[in-house]
Amino acid sequence: MVTVRAQARLGLTVNGPTRKKGTDRRLTLLLVGIRLVRRRLEDVQRRLSVARESLHVLEEQVAVWNDALDESRIRALVSETPLQAQEYDELSRHVAAARAELTRRRREVEDLVIERDDLLRSWTPKE
Repeated sequence: MVTVRAQARLGLTVNGPTRKKGTDRRLTLLLVGIRLVRRRLEDVQRRLSVARESLHVLEEQVAVWNDALDESRIRALVSETPLQAQEYDELSRHVAAARAELTRRRREVEDLVIERDDLLRSWTPKE
């Protein structure tokens, strides 16, 4: 079904098409474009849901690792042994990598939200 707005854009009347050359082709292209935007919108929304869930899990993991890092730092300071210092350094590198991944995933979610919003602006749902 073609929306009233799409009919007006293509020069169609409520009773049927006017006889403009190329109208059928434009109508077909418009319908294909609408379906393509809808399919892309569904794909972006699915990817956004997965990315948000992944981000949430990583945020929880980083919070736990930050607590473990604080405890490891205190143990390294109190015990003053090379083994505790090495454990702290290793955990510190691990947490730094996790924070970098957290930043990357946040950017990914932001990019997907922007892409979804752009698609929503260009999508004309059926009325």
